[in-house]
Amino acid sequence: MSTPGPQGPDVLDIARELVRTPSPNPPGDERAAAALVRDLLSELQLPRARVIARNESRPNVLITLDFGSGGRPLVLSGHLDTKPVADATWSVDPFGAEVEGDRLYGLGSADMKSALAAMLAAASRLASDAPSRGRLGLLFTADEENGSA
Repeated sequence: MSTPGPQGPDVLDIARELVRTPSPNPPGDERAAAALVRDLLSELQLPRARVIARNESRPNVLITLDFGSGGRPLVLSGHLDTKPVADATWSVDPFGAEVEGDRLYGLGSADMKSALAAMLAAASRLASDAPSRGRLGLLFTADEENGSA
């Protein structure tokens, strides 16, 4: 991934890495996507994540930025899994994360790996100019695409 610029981390680079990390559900195994998020945290200057899971192949990732007492808490939530490729016909590699013009192509690019990238980038930018109070949580969950068990 490219080095964060003066405006913070490159959202597109983060989104491309997430799209390149398969997490189809079913069968349901978000470990690689969760590991990628956890690996990005130090580069983004975000705190370590807490992993919550009933089953090790279905991790939920919780990142908490605590800015001090008072203020209101805010949680941004999204899911790590995608629908499976199955027998869908793709005109591009579903895990290629190719950019054409102003569009990112790949499985999960719209639902919802680009949104996860935006949440991570926003949290990183907020952490670099932290408010004096409040709390921000990022909750990235497993199994949204197949019943949310």
